[in-house]
Amino acid sequence: ASISKLFIATAIMQLEEQGKINIDEDINNYIPISIRNPHFPEIPITARMLLTHPSGIAWPQPYREALGIWEHFDADQAPPPSEWVPQFLIPLGEYYNSYIWKNTSPGTFELYSNIGSNVLAYMVEQISGQNFRDYCMDHIFIPLNMQNTSYNYADLDLNKIAILYNNNNTIQEPFDDRIYASGGLKTTIQDLSRFMITYINKGELDGRRILQENTVDMMLEIQNTTSGICLLWRASLGDWVGHTGGMVGTA
Repeated sequence: ASISKLFIATAIMQLEEQGKINIDEDINNYIPISIRNPHFPEIPITARMLLTHPSGIAWPQPYREALGIWEHFDADQAPPPSEWVPQFLIPLGEYYNSYIWKNTSPGTFELYSNIGSNVLAYMVEQISGQNFRDYCMDHIFIPLNMQNTSYNYADLDLNKIAILYNNNNTIQEPFDDRIYASGGLKTTIQDLSRFMITYINKGELDGRRILQENTVDMMLEIQNTTSGICLLWRASLGDWVGHTGGMVGTA
């Protein structure tokens, strides 16, 4: 589920290291459309805002905010962020919903946002030229030898996929959803541990480096002392950092 957001953060910061993005510049410098909060059209939204959640983009949670966003698709069939993000966030988009934009100036009010996180995945696709699923496979999962991890069911042994359950205790068949980049990763405890150890080791595991030490330090630096938010990571209980997650069939 939302632990997947840590992989979005990793992808964005890899591109930052390569000089392909500056997380404190207007995101519109890196994408082919203009994304601005219509209540504050003169204020740029930055990747740092999307990484720390004060962009003004809704969770979304209430029905009027979430119209169409939680739609389920067959396994591996949800549209990529590059296809759907513009349709939800620009006024002429097919799924544009004004309630998605909050009347809070970008950079001032923290509001956890699944759509905001997917804007980052959209940026990864636009900057790298790769589908987000493929980017993570090539630049994170394979380098870290995470052999049982993917955003795609097709890459995994379906006989080993855990059964999902709905709240009424009925089985939920494998599915894809529109915001899969921020919640649709499939992995194992062993593979996820390799990712965690990589961060403990400041970006390196088994001689393979996916992030520089100073980048990891920056990602884990608290940006809001009230909430403990870092760069999608969150600090809590002293020196512990991490991210929770929950959705259909998960805990």
